[in-house]
Amino acid sequence: MMNWNLMSNAILAYIPHGHCYFWNGELISLHVASDALIAVAYFSIPCTLGYFVSKRKDLPYPWIFALFGAFIISCGITHILEIWTLWHPTYWLSGSAKALTASVSMFTAVQLYSIAPKALALRSPAELEALNQSLKREILDRHQVEAELQQSQQLLDNSFKYALIGQALLTPDGNWIKVNPALCNILGYSEAELLATNFRNITYPEDLEADQNHSDQLLSGAINSCQFEKRYIHKQGHVIWAGLSVTLVRTAQDHPLNFIAQIDDITQRKQAEQGLNNLVEQLEFTVDERSRDLQKANQKLEKLLAQYKDLYDNAPDMYVSVDAQTSKILQCNQTLCNVLDFRKSEIVDRPIFEVYHPDCRPQVQVAFQTFLETGEVKDAQLQLQRKDGSKLDVSLNVRAVRDKQGKVLYSRSSWRVITERKQLEAQLQQANAELEQRVQEQTQDLLVANQALKKSQEQLEFSLEASGDGWWNWQVQTGEVYWSPLFYQMLGYDDGELPASYDTWEHLVHPEDLPRAVAILESHFQDTSVPYAYDYRVRTKLGEWKWIANLGKVVEWDAQGQPVRMAGMHHDISDRKRAEAERLKAEKAGQELKLLEKILDDVLAGYWDWDIPNHREYLSPGFKRMLGYQDYDLPNIPETRKELCFSEDLSVMLDCFEKHVQSRGEIPFYHEGRYHHKEGQTVWILSSGQVIEWDEGGQPLRMIGCHLDLSERIWAEEQSRQYAAQLKASNRELEAFAYSVSHDLRAPLRAIDGFSRALLEDYEDRFDEEATDYFDRIRKNVARMSQLIDDLLNLSRVSRSKIQYTKVNLSTLAQEVIDQLQAGEPDRQVDVQIVPDEIVSADSILMRAILTNLLENAWKFTCHHTTAHIEFGVTEQEGQRVYFVQDDGAGFDMTYSQQLFGVFQRLHSAHEFPGTGIGLASVQRAIRRHGGSVWAEAAIEKGATFYFTISRSYSRDRKER
Repeated sequence: MMNWNLMSNAILAYIPHGHCYFWNGELISLHVASDALIAVAYFSIPCTLGYFVSKRKDLPYPWIFALFGAFIISCGITHILEIWTLWHPTYWLSGSAKALTASVSMFTAVQLYSIAPKALALRSPAELEALNQSLKREILDRHQVEAELQQSQQLLDNSFKYALIGQALLTPDGNWIKVNPALCNILGYSEAELLATNFRNITYPEDLEADQNHSDQLLSGAINSCQFEKRYIHKQGHVIWAGLSVTLVRTAQDHPLNFIAQIDDITQRKQAEQGLNNLVEQLEFTVDERSRDLQKANQKLEKLLAQYKDLYDNAPDMYVSVDAQTSKILQCNQTLCNVLDFRKSEIVDRPIFEVYHPDCRPQVQVAFQTFLETGEVKDAQLQLQRKDGSKLDVSLNVRAVRDKQGKVLYSRSSWRVITERKQLEAQLQQANAELEQRVQEQTQDLLVANQALKKSQEQLEFSLEASGDGWWNWQVQTGEVYWSPLFYQMLGYDDGELPASYDTWEHLVHPEDLPRAVAILESHFQDTSVPYAYDYRVRTKLGEWKWIANLGKVVEWDAQGQPVRMAGMHHDISDRKRAEAERLKAEKAGQELKLLEKILDDVLAGYWDWDIPNHREYLSPGFKRMLGYQDYDLPNIPETRKELCFSEDLSVMLDCFEKHVQSRGEIPFYHEGRYHHKEGQTVWILSSGQVIEWDEGGQPLRMIGCHLDLSERIWAEEQSRQYAAQLKASNRELEAFAYSVSHDLRAPLRAIDGFSRALLEDYEDRFDEEATDYFDRIRKNVARMSQLIDDLLNLSRVSRSKIQYTKVNLSTLAQEVIDQLQAGEPDRQVDVQIVPDEIVSADSILMRAILTNLLENAWKFTCHHTTAHIEFGVTEQEGQRVYFVQDDGAGFDMTYSQQLFGVFQRLHSAHEFPGTGIGLASVQRAIRRHGGSVWAEAAIEKGATFYFTISRSYSRDRKER
């Protein structure tokens, strides 16, 4: 009780603070209003900080915000007590509150000092931007790789989908994984029906055992692939013959993954083979029958020859053959010997002139000369001389026998006795002579032609077989083909095993080569000057493809000009084609290696290839040029790199190599180190590589990689650090300037405002209206100056404040600003439209500043209209969301639109519309910090529309709204 009395007496000993103001109502109201507003501001700041910290769970050091909140609340209490002490002199309580504030302030200052180094260690905006740019590049590269991969996958899918033969993927158990349309057409099932079955379900029962044997061999690793023929059961029930090529794909751990099967419909080929076998059997039967006919004909011919010989020797006419060069008798018949009473030995090899009677030898000379010139003599009336010297009147007929060049070789002569009794015999003799002549001519021609043809064929076959070529003969109109035995050997068949027909040849030709071969054939038929020569692939008996060079021509035409027969040759060029392919592959590999080295040289990179066991290392000229050397200056050995590398970096590089080897290549070899330049400079080089060959014991055999000059990048990073330090210093200077503006300029302004107010209050009765107006102008300009300072500080904060991205509802912010404006001017008739629930990812403070400035401008520039319309909305332009604030107010001339966003730039006078000209500059800076842009469209007295974009904005789906 005593203490309370003492305290009460002590309190009563003081006077309220209002006495210091002489209980001036206006002065007391000023202090009460100021302290009350400051207290409200101080109490609202911790609430905002608390809300901010609760929403941002990722903030570092959240407890420092609690200290700030305590500090600000204690400051607010001191201002409340300042109001209290105006009427109640509880100065001890006020001092205690200040002491509490001082304690909290000191504690907060100490804590700030302790966390300052940690806060400085956080990444700067430039570093975060660099990381962001790097991430963007990686994402872009990934998208590009994904696009290329998608394109490659599309090509693979198209080749699978549009293949002309059936293709399929199967599990090791035989279930279909993927089938193409060609296979569905072959088997008659839809894709869904096949995928629901196992290949054994549609395999012909007699082929299941052989099919399973092939699968077991593939799964056991005995073979890598196989080709065979089997039968499937079509969906409609009939049997389909198919040729299969099957390969097993294994995982990296050598476990079976899936079968890859190519299935070709060979039903027609099988049917053709069956038809061919039937044709061969029929042909063999026909050949046997024809052989029997030929044998009978030969026997008949021998009989006819015997009859002819008997007829020749015993004919009534006399027959003789005379050599055209020597005029000696080559042959005669027995009739001549009997009539002239000579033996054949006395006639043969005797000059023909000696057989004639001397009286008619001049006529014989004329007849013989006529024979030599014309090749024949008809009905020459001459006389023969018998052995007893008597004459015999005869009629002579002679015909010449010529060689292929038309030269007369010998004559065939017949003498007929000119008597009545012998007339009929002479006629018969003449007919026999003519018959004999025709038979001999035909027989001789056939024998000569047959022997020549046989000899030519034997020579051709021997020469072609010696050169490794086969030949063929094609009856175009019937389709029959003759192939030499060597052609069958080329394809692995026995002689005559394939049906010799054009259809068989078409089935053997590769489908890709057949259209070209047919086109060349048609061109040759139309114009023989076009050679029938080309290379094509033929399927062998084992199912392989062999390259054949084909050459031919039409050798016989019919009366209508249509080809009848073609002949030609073919040569196996598979070895040559393989050699060409290997040569092209080697050339391509060499070109790719040269191109790789050129590319690396162009990008200031080097290539290296290390033969580890043999202690050899190839260093490309590009690497040596990085360090100022020519290619011949440095030897290609591992020691070269070790000598050029800084010793402190060499150990790190060797450690990276050991880790790469120990992990069997799982840990990449990647090293950034310093190297000695020839001129003494330091060169930063990135080395990356991969071991590509290992021995059975897991030791590395060969390693390849590249070098990249990083010196410019290192220098750029150092420059960036220097720029960041300079920027940080500039920011500190800007903060110091802002502090100076906030504190040093406000004090004189408050003094000017206070003294001008005091002068008006104390000497108001001594000032006329003009002086009072001057004081009003002074106070208005002080207020305008204070507003300019606030706007400049706000502009500074917009440029320097750290952006904190959160989900911001722009519609809610816009509505809050409009509510404040309507509360300030409730009598205004303004139609406001705001797009609902427009959410973006942005800094909430900066977005509030943007919408506040734009909506306040719209509100301000429509104040002279009785009714007004303001809209906040969103539209789409070139695939990007564009936000806008639109009004129907005063507008402006678009000629001066470039001045809108400059500091202190105004398009209207301050008398028409108040303002400092800084708001739109703040809007532009805030939007640019979000990666967006801002522009405007307007017309005088037709309103204005301000558009802006935010690069990181997003909108939820309308259904979610």
